[in-house]
Amino acid sequence: MTNFGDAQVRPQNAGAYARISDDPSGLKKGVGRQTEDMRELAARTGWKIGRFYIENDVSAFKKRKVTLPDGSVVWRVIRPEWRKMLDDFHNGVIDGLIVYDLDRLARQPRDLEDLIDLVEYHGRPVAGVTGTIDLMTSGGRAMARVLLAMANKSSEDTARRVARESLARANEGKTRKLRRFGRTIDGELIAEEVEVIRWAAGRITDGASWAGTVKILEDGDVRPVNGGTWSVAALRRYILRPTVAGIAVYNGGMRGKKDDRSLVQQLTGSALKNADGSYVMTDLDPILTVEEWEALVSVVDECRNTTQFTGKGTRKYLLSGLLRCGREREDGTICNVPLVGTWVRDKRHEPYIVYRCPGPAQRGCGNLSRHAARTDELIEDLLFEYIAAKAPTANAVAPQAAGPSQDQADLDATTQRLEKLREGYAAGTTSDETFFATVPLLEARIKQLKKAISESGHISPRGIPIRTVEQVRAHWDRTDVAGKRAILGQYLTAIVVKPSASRGRAKFDHTAFKPVWIDTAA
Repeated sequence: MTNFGDAQVRPQNAGAYARISDDPSGLKKGVGRQTEDMRELAARTGWKIGRFYIENDVSAFKKRKVTLPDGSVVWRVIRPEWRKMLDDFHNGVIDGLIVYDLDRLARQPRDLEDLIDLVEYHGRPVAGVTGTIDLMTSGGRAMARVLLAMANKSSEDTARRVARESLARANEGKTRKLRRFGRTIDGELIAEEVEVIRWAAGRITDGASWAGTVKILEDGDVRPVNGGTWSVAALRRYILRPTVAGIAVYNGGMRGKKDDRSLVQQLTGSALKNADGSYVMTDLDPILTVEEWEALVSVVDECRNTTQFTGKGTRKYLLSGLLRCGREREDGTICNVPLVGTWVRDKRHEPYIVYRCPGPAQRGCGNLSRHAARTDELIEDLLFEYIAAKAPTANAVAPQAAGPSQDQADLDATTQRLEKLREGYAAGTTSDETFFATVPLLEARIKQLKKAISESGHISPRGIPIRTVEQVRAHWDRTDVAGKRAILGQYLTAIVVKPSASRGRAKFDHTAFKPVWIDTAA
């Protein structure tokens, strides 16, 4: 214990650090009690508190991945007020520190060692209300390290028990009382928010952009749960989380490593499944059907993983990047540079948009352009003529009846393996580490195989979705530019634009456009 009787160790501008890990109500009662006790200790010992550092609902144990200025990746506990307090301690802004107890001060050895370094170098004391902290002496520092190691172990044990209990509750279909977008804290549906989820999910499934959808929502009356502005991240959390389809979720510590997963992967990968591969369902009323949610996830996965034409970054104009310059260069080669949309403004005409081959600085010839509106209309007509011509052939494709495919055989084997693993875990012959490290991988593989098998009945041999003209037209008419580009990308590899055979502004040569359809591409 610090010797408070020595006038030399009675700080006159001390800092007071209060922290509590969990405060779901946000009332700050825990840190408030700590603050009162620290004021009482200061009054009793002659210390004077100059400033408080308060961290409410902040863990001193959980780590996050952090990228350092040199680009290296480390895992650290994020406590802004703690770091500010250390900086003030080092710079002399405060001449001592009062905390409630050692476990409020730190739970990770690294944090304690940072403070010990400052105490040893500057000779400024740290005091605890419970009398368990003395970092001014060698014995006191050794005791603090031992107590912290025990506290760290306790946190690990608690985290494991909580994670296991959370997984068990999720497997039983139980959900926490939580204010989710679309539902009250008791799980009751909120009509206007449900309508937003269904509308947004339909747009994204049809190929609309996330940014465009968010912009429309921002102009509307329905706000996110926090009452702030709409963002792509918020919308993804609301419509991709499996609970919108009534599916139980678990994304806790027993899921294994997940630091490198994207937000989308975390959301969709949190869905729980039974041994037979079916989803674990909750008692929440679904907002989307399981089929609608899976279709949405499938579209998102395809957009993230596809190497086909998607028009990412060029969604402003319908055919940017899809049109290719077919003009012959001086060396006999074809230009083949993508045309881009641009405005034309002159005094003789109202401003209009053209698709133009960029100049030599962008490796183009700069000598070919086409009126954008007329070109869009032409390609739309050609698209639906092509679909109408191909639909009968595509619909005539019959599924093979020569027995189960390799994907089906792999699915059966993977499902059996998962079931045996669950049986082993229930019987106690499979360890926690093996079970929870392997199950997510097997579930992901099962999902991938089911998707492949499902799509095999809806895809023509050359990869074109088998849909009627009416189905494609319905999607086309209700979606935006990004959605139309997504539809074009399902059928077209490119559109080669040859030099026009006609001359003059009045003529628009339809024969100069040569679509390269996916099933005829070399």
